[in-house]
Amino acid sequence: MIRSVRILAFVLFFASAAFADTFASPCPYVVKSADMTKHFVMLTKASEYECGGRPEAEFKAAKALRERYKSSGVYENGDPAKPLWTFNKDWWIGKVYVANDGVHIVHMGRLGSRPSVEAFTIYKNGKPVRTFKVNELVRDESAIRYTTSTIKWSKSVYLDDRNSSIDVETNDGISYSIDLATGKILNESKASTVDQPGANTANATNTTNTDDDDDDDDIANTADAEPSGRSCFGAFIFLGVIGILTVSRRLL
Repeated sequence: MIRSVRILAFVLFFASAAFADTFASPCPYVVKSADMTKHFVMLTKASEYECGGRPEAEFKAAKALRERYKSSGVYENGDPAKPLWTFNKDWWIGKVYVANDGVHIVHMGRLGSRPSVEAFTIYKNGKPVRTFKVNELVRDESAIRYTTSTIKWSKSVYLDDRNSSIDVETNDGISYSIDLATGKILNESKASTVDQPGANTANATNTTNTDDDDDDDDIANTADAEPSGRSCFGAFIFLGVIGILTVSRRLL
């Protein structure tokens, strides 16, 4: 009886691990603007943890990227000799939108377990213009979704290069248009998501390079945490394990 309980607990423990959020080590990457002319390069320090758990090809690509670029930043047409702005501080950005102007980027916040965490930050030439918190944009906090490591608050994010704005719609149906240069809210309305022509979607959905002759092709945009979306089930299994272990100890 006790042996069976222990075996069941063992199985449930590993099931819990399989369904919990997983974390990926930072790995260098490149993100291009919608017109493909501006390349945001994010480097990491070479270490045993870099690109942890990834294929060998990504380790080699990361090394090649560090050899090609000396600093993180935005480069004209990906040319290391044509930096528009760079930074060398220990700053890791997981997901970004890159404007065609080469001046602005928008860093999306992902980690957090409370509504006061970062939703996104607008940067100009590497310096923050304004940071928005989730609860500044979402009025109905019950619309926010959490995993054990991440926060999901938006239905859509759209970088509008023509109007130099970042347009977002929250989970509770509020749409905002925010000026990249000043960080001011230009427009706020209650509206449903609509398809917008010319959207800068390449940054959001395809952050690997596509040019055949580009040395950066194998570098993907990877964030600190890669949630599996199954954390609630994992937590339930984990609690079950604790209960089983408690019962087995009493039986002993």
